[in-house]
Amino acid sequence: MAVPMTAAPAAPAAEAAEPSESVTNVQTAGVDEGGIVKVYKNHLVILRRGRLFTVRIGGDSLQPVDMRDAFAPGSDGRGAWYDEMLISGDTVVVIGYSYGKGGTEVGLFGIDNDGHLTYRATYVLRSNDYYSSRNYASRLIGNTLIFYSTSRNYSAFPK
Repeated sequence: MAVPMTAAPAAPAAEAAEPSESVTNVQTAGVDEGGIVKVYKNHLVILRRGRLFTVRIGGDSLQPVDMRDAFAPGSDGRGAWYDEMLISGDTVVVIGYSYGKGGTEVGLFGIDNDGHLTYRATYVLRSNDYYSSRNYASRLIGNTLIFYSTSRNYSAFPK
């Protein structure tokens, strides 16, 4: 199932991080895999224990910038496991599984040039348990987010 993302186009190659600065394990050229640390301009974006952190990098220092819960404001992140993150343009995508909601959560956050995060939306895809090599995978090709799942009952609904 392919889900087109509404996001700004990827940064031109001149503005993108140099390949030596990448923290993504790329098994296929042009296909980004979810991870827990990504580079966005002069920032590290880190997904840890249900939270997103941004850290400014440069010179010989690291400077914390922002932190947001990886789940929707006003919702409860307990019973959910957030373990993948992708970045397309100025959109950070957080993917996890919510046992309470019975599906895979896809959270969208904006990130600005200064590393500040803003919540945009959360969607839930009914699926089997996310944490299984037989069930699920996500990839980002350009600005298209692709999900693979063995579940035959697909539906998406807001948080």
